[in-house]
Amino acid sequence: MFIRRILNPIWIMIFILFLLFLNGCGKSVYQKLDESFRKDPTHILNVPPKAITAIDGTWFIPQVGSQYRLSRGRLYNVVRFPGTSPWPSVLVRDIEQVAPGRYRGIPAQPRWKEGTVTFSIIGKDKLFSRWRYPPGKKLDVVYDKVKLKNEQWFLREYEAFLRESQAGDTGSQAGRAQTARPSGDRVGQT
Repeated sequence: MFIRRILNPIWIMIFILFLLFLNGCGKSVYQKLDESFRKDPTHILNVPPKAITAIDGTWFIPQVGSQYRLSRGRLYNVVRFPGTSPWPSVLVRDIEQVAPGRYRGIPAQPRWKEGTVTFSIIGKDKLFSRWRYPPGKKLDVVYDKVKLKNEQWFLREYEAFLRESQAGDTGSQAGRAQTARPSGDRVGQT
């Protein structure tokens, strides 16, 4: 009887606390997480998209063992690592074509704002990037193709890149050709 008198108020308090938790008397974990990612300048929703490019798709870095996605002028992580943000974090923003098969972007991290990142199509299934950081540091990365949004456009860019490279080697301007965006692609698509 004595134990029942003590336990009843405890169970009642636990039940009331449980009901208060379910009613959302405070912010949920998801609301707190949502608020924190909205403050992160590298979150994918905080980095505006640009035009579609021929290199848009999913890429794999074998040295690191991780996948990254290029989409509408942004390079972001697909797989999250321990100690990194739990949401898609943009690594490079404002990626734009500068020549056939060549692209340039800006690192999204504020501490690397003076840096640049260049991308070059170096094979039918390879992409090369060079990250340049002040003062004079660089990092070279080779990506393997996983899946592209438009395979034919990518191959046309690669062929134009090869023609330009060969023309540059011989000194001729005849091989320089810009590749046009396919008529079926619209900039508003993701």
